[in-house]
Amino acid sequence: MTNRASHLTLTVAPDGDDRGRGPLATLRGARDAIRAARAAGARGPVTVLIRGGWYFLDEPFVLEPRDSGTPDAPVVYRAAPGEQPIFSGGVRLSGFRETTIHGQPGWVTDAPAGWEFTQLFVNGQRMRRTRLPRAGFYRIAESVGEPSKTELDWASRVRQFRCRPGEFDAGWHRLQDVAVVVLNRWFESHARVAAFDPRTHLVTLDTHLLSGDRDSDGRLVRYWIENVFEALTEPGQFYFDRAAGQLWYRPRFGDRLATAQVIAPRLTTLVELAGDPWGEPVHHIRFEQLEFRHTDYRYPVGEPGGVQAAFTLPGAITLRGATDCVFENCTVAQVAQYGIEFRLGCTRNRVVGCHLHDLGGGGVKINHDHGDRAPVHEDCIRLPAAPAAGVHVPADKDPRNLPRQAVTVSDCLIHDGGKIFPSAVGVWMGDSAGNRICHNEIWNFHYSGISCGWTWVYEFNVQCADNLIAGNHIHHLGQERLLSDLAGIYTLGPNPGTVLRGNLIHDVASDVYGDWGIYHDGSSAFILDEGNAAFRCGYGGWFSNAGRQNYVRRNVLLNTASPDNPAMCVGDDNATLTVTAEENIFVSAAPQVLLPAGFQGHVRFRGNWYANELGAIGAATRLDAHPVWSLAECEKRGWAAGERVLPHTITGLDTGALRLPPDSPLWAAPVWREVFDRLRAAGPRPPGAARSEQTEPPRPVLMPVLTVATALFTDESRRLYRPRFELPAGEPVAGSLRLINRGVVPAGGRCRIGFTAAEHGTVRGEVPFDFDLPPGAETTLAFTVELRPGVERALLRAELEQGDGFRPVGLFLYAAPVRAS
Repeated sequence: MTNRASHLTLTVAPDGDDRGRGPLATLRGARDAIRAARAAGARGPVTVLIRGGWYFLDEPFVLEPRDSGTPDAPVVYRAAPGEQPIFSGGVRLSGFRETTIHGQPGWVTDAPAGWEFTQLFVNGQRMRRTRLPRAGFYRIAESVGEPSKTELDWASRVRQFRCRPGEFDAGWHRLQDVAVVVLNRWFESHARVAAFDPRTHLVTLDTHLLSGDRDSDGRLVRYWIENVFEALTEPGQFYFDRAAGQLWYRPRFGDRLATAQVIAPRLTTLVELAGDPWGEPVHHIRFEQLEFRHTDYRYPVGEPGGVQAAFTLPGAITLRGATDCVFENCTVAQVAQYGIEFRLGCTRNRVVGCHLHDLGGGGVKINHDHGDRAPVHEDCIRLPAAPAAGVHVPADKDPRNLPRQAVTVSDCLIHDGGKIFPSAVGVWMGDSAGNRICHNEIWNFHYSGISCGWTWVYEFNVQCADNLIAGNHIHHLGQERLLSDLAGIYTLGPNPGTVLRGNLIHDVASDVYGDWGIYHDGSSAFILDEGNAAFRCGYGGWFSNAGRQNYVRRNVLLNTASPDNPAMCVGDDNATLTVTAEENIFVSAAPQVLLPAGFQGHVRFRGNWYANELGAIGAATRLDAHPVWSLAECEKRGWAAGERVLPHTITGLDTGALRLPPDSPLWAAPVWREVFDRLRAAGPRPPGAARSEQTEPPRPVLMPVLTVATALFTDESRRLYRPRFELPAGEPVAGSLRLINRGVVPAGGRCRIGFTAAEHGTVRGEVPFDFDLPPGAETTLAFTVELRPGVERALLRAELEQGDGFRPVGLFLYAAPVRAS
């Protein structure tokens, strides 16, 4: 221990001693030494140098507010130069004996009775629990109980089904320890076997499935079985007999009984930063060049899992009430759940240059800013209230006092996840604001790469805003085709001020449907997609499902692998200006743009480029994909203008380094060179580059809510949901524009409301009007609107004359038909 110029330096080594004068032995010993030094008056920076080697934790390493640093004197836990310390939440097992397992060579050893683990690592590699079938899936033969009431029946409580002969066996060893994983659309359910009747082939689970029993293709759902002792037949498999406390293992070629390192996880958490979200935080603590491994996790009894992105999984490293803390160049691997999780009361924390891989769940999880009082995914699905889930808000606390998360995840490698919980994603952000997910490489997940947002309804009381997803290289998702409805980048609900820029996305696959590059789901709104590229995504490069008011500019969207799917797909043509698409490149073997079946023209396309090797240039609707509307026809229908044909192909798809020929007409606009240069730079930046954080200057983030006081019309006669606002002929109708500042800086300017063509109608009120809003404030402008006689439809738009804050938004207004008296 040294203390020079008030800088305290401690050393931790595997052969150290927390009671002696030499190096300390544990992180806990270093933490306690820092507490003692501060009690004695030390106030300077602290560095804990950790020597290389293995450190097996017997409990999580917990840091509290009193362990914090300051901006000028942080507390840093760092690997000694040139050395690699590894912190494990597991136990190294010994005492193995050679035995015979089902007639084949095996090992067996004793472990404490009652200890349970679902993972095993031999010589640094993940081994496999026994699985049936060994390849592929089983499929429920018959569902038992009340059938699902809807396509996705969240109220379903299916606990029983009939299997096919030979899939289950009542004589299996410890039948109640056998696990079942059921796949359904974009999520999975986890359960154990409660009972099996061999006469009727009836399987009873110890908990219900998350939703109904039907998959997205209408068939009964798929499943597999784990932890069957009788299936322990292949090298690299293991079975843990929980009641007997015995581990059985089929060794691989090269495994040696005398030298093998066999580790089983014991802890569920490795590191916990435990501040008070409503009081004193943990702050200014750094972890650098450290490696964290080996945790286990199972859902509590009665909980089958999470309905989206395995969002109820905790992290192996958790932060709660933490501010300005950093994980830099660290590794998190061989854990059962998410690698790093940010819970309530966290703000301005960073994960930089880290390597998260071999994950049972996902990479980084950023919880809702305001806990379980935030909007929900579906009205009937509530977040768990357990404090361990990190999302519960006590009844006596006001969640509005919590800060925005503002987490930075940059320049990380995040890959090979979902090994236990397939629906987990690379980076998950709930109802959370101000996050920066930049220059990461994310690959080999069964579900999406990045997920942002939470609420399915068009709900304006959301915190999700001002998130930047930029420069990420996202590829090879869903390759084993376990799940559907996924994307390289997935958004959900209103996201005012959120920007997707310069992301390179490719090789996205799915089980039945829904393998997109960018997917704006469930009323995603107010998002800017700029300069992204997506290719080899089965269902297309870009899709909007009930999205609203999104702006898509200068993206490169390609889908040449399938003759049936487009480059861009617009769903649910709602009453708003659904999407504005300008100067994009659409390349597809199918019609480049696919429009909803009841397309009403509620989009605006301007100056886009189209290419198709078969010569079919244009758009089509879902009901009638042929003939394709030509570009001229699209413009004649009023929703497109200035569309152009690209006279060449785009090369470099094999490597992802997309290129245009030197004589491309796109070079006439210099901004395209910037777009392609940015795409070539997607992924982590070199270690020597300035990569600590990528942000944009603080800017206004306005959520504009434009409404008129008339009911939506729905065309029920054609069984299509075709919402549109209908105004009575010759009568003024009240309207309003509500502006909410979701940013952290003041927002101001002059707003204009009017029709795109003056002859369409009139707007009366304080239009245009000036506004000046501090962060969190809002204002409402009231006006009246009236269509001129003879006008069938008009687009009412709201936009800023000066300043910045939101992209133009609009509503389509129709003249109400004359009804027979």
